[in-house]
Amino acid sequence: MVVERGITLQQLRTHGPADGFASIADQLGRLLAELARTDATEPYELTSILERTYTQLVDGRARGRIGAAMADAIYRGLTAREPELAFGAVCLAHGDLGHRNVIVHKTSLGAWEVSGLIDWESTTTSSPLQDLGSLFRDLDRYDPAFVESFARGYRAAGGHLPDNWLLLGRLLDATWLVDALDDERIVPAVLADCRRMLTRLVAEMTGEADPFAHRAG
Repeated sequence: MVVERGITLQQLRTHGPADGFASIADQLGRLLAELARTDATEPYELTSILERTYTQLVDGRARGRIGAAMADAIYRGLTAREPELAFGAVCLAHGDLGHRNVIVHKTSLGAWEVSGLIDWESTTTSSPLQDLGSLFRDLDRYDPAFVESFARGYRAAGGHLPDNWLLLGRLLDATWLVDALDDERIVPAVLADCRRMLTRLVAEMTGEADPFAHRAG
């Protein structure tokens, strides 16, 4: 998708109207459904990705940085859901679908639209769950209505989602968080964010937290 004009979704979320951010949900769903239909040109090695994450959780730097209890909980969550993490046909994935990489603009009629995606350096071959997990990595940014609108748009565009797609996507994305935590050098703010998001994910997996109980304002 060619980007012509606009601001980032991050700017819209933090400085724009709340209804403007909410109105983007359906379009994001349709956009990711379109990506999920893009034929992959390279194989997707989920097994190797998980094996690396398991090693990092068992005896890597990541274990030391998040603690044994959390590392073990994530390990159990991944191993228990391995078959579900292989959901969908292998497809093209943006690989870093954060708010800073989604460009939106306001039309002449006052509606907000997605203009395109930028920073494709992390593009890869993956499950459709990867971009879902990347987008919803930090669930504090969303409310139930946004997630529901996103899912409706995704399905309306012909995409298929498993019943627990939000948890599965974020669990697969946890492999990225663990990898970041295992890096030799890590910025304290990144460490804190990774720990916060993984803590919440573990709480949801163990049934101790409502997914939207701690949503930021």
